[in-house]
Formats: sequence, C-alpha cells, structure tokens
Amino acid sequence: MRFTASYDLTAKIISALAFTVLAGVAIASQSAPAIALLVGNARVPLEDVREVRAATSDDLLPAAAAVVLTALLANAAGWVASWRILGRKPLEVLRDE
Repeated sequence: MRFTASYDLTAKIISALAFTVLAGVAIASQSAPAIALLVGNARVPLEDVREVRAATSDDLLPAAAAVVLTALLANAAGWVASWRILGRKPLEVLRDE
C-alpha cells in the first residue's frame, strides 16, 4: 500500500530540521535506543535480490561513464537555462530581471 502526499516547502523544511535535531541528539548521546527510535521498524525486502557481490575492476568503466555523462548533462542544462541571456550585455540583464 502506498500513500502519496504532496508537501509544501514549509513542511519539508520543518521535517528536515526536526530529523536533523533528533539525529544529532542520537549521535551525540551514542544511544542505541534513540537511534532505533529514529530508524523505526525499517524493513528491506530481499526476496527480489538476485546477486550480491563485491565490487571489481569491471565496475570502474560504468561508474566513470556515469560520472562523465552526469557532468555533461549538468553542463548542457546550464547552457540551456542561460541561453537567452548569453548574447546580452550584463547591465541589460540586471536591469530587466
């Protein structure tokens, strides 16, 4: 069963702050029950896991490709986002926006 909900920015910020404070208290006190309270009854289903293995040198190429492609995607997104102001003078851009 899945419950979907859209939270506004205020709720997200309050939730993040509450978790940060509680996690900080649990870590600072080094209390196992406090950490267990934060984690709750977390369960990870493992019946669909087919392979568990240690990383090998064969995993380097896909990881490196993922890093390079992510960098290229971020660069392209930056160019697309700023395309309309690239040909304008800086003061024009500052006055219009």
